[in-house]
Amino acid sequence: MLGTSDRLSLARPRVRQIHASRLLAAKGRLSEIGDAKPSIKTVAEEQGYSQPQFSRLFSDAFGVSPLRYRDGKRLFQAREMVKDTLLPFRDIAESVGYGDYPTFSKAFRRRFGASPDQVRRRRRA
Repeated sequence: MLGTSDRLSLARPRVRQIHASRLLAAKGRLSEIGDAKPSIKTVAEEQGYSQPQFSRLFSDAFGVSPLRYRDGKRLFQAREMVKDTLLPFRDIAESVGYGDYPTFSKAFRRRFGASPDQVRRRRRA
């Protein structure tokens, strides 16, 4: 996902073994999709970090910011739903944690270079 490894890059100086389990737990929490999706601040606090410290450590460990990781997970899940179901796009947007369709559609188009409707039509063709 997003070109990152599921393994920590512990060779990087800021990422030490003591952070490994907390960062992996945080990564799991950020992968949660839907209404229960936690904020980055909440995940940082759950793991005992300030938000800036957490963002720095997460980025060092996984090569992507927590925000980019979480949003990427949401959009890749949405793309699968767009391709594999006939659910209305507004329902898909809501199910992956977007509060409104226009924001979802813009993020989707930016990530994949096509609107949800274009992706669905290509899949059905």
